[in-house]
Amino acid sequence: MSLGFLFFYKTKVGEQSDKMRIEKVLNNNVVITLTDTNEEMVVMGRGIAFQRKVGDTIEVENIEKLLYQKEMKVLKLFLLCLKKSTQKL
Repeated sequence: MSLGFLFFYKTKVGEQSDKMRIEKVLNNNVVITLTDTNEEMVVMGRGIAFQRKVGDTIEVENIEKLLYQKEMKVLKLFLLCLKKSTQKL
C-alpha cells in the first residue's frame, strides 16, 4: 500500500523517510506525529503504537488513516472525543 509522497516524514537533514516519528501516543491504534511543516497530524492504524513511546518511529505502510489539522478547534474536539471514548472502554 503506497500513500504517496505527501505522507513521507522529512528528517532534519531534508531526506525523505518511510518512517514517522511519534510525538504523542493516544492509544495502541492512534498517535500524533508532525508534518514537515511542524503541524500536528493524527495517524491511525491497527496496533501502530503497541509497545512504542514518544520518539519512536512507525512504518508508513502500517498507517490506515491520516487526519491533518485544518483548524485547531476541530483537532482538539476530536482528541477530546477520543479520550472520552477510550475511558468508557
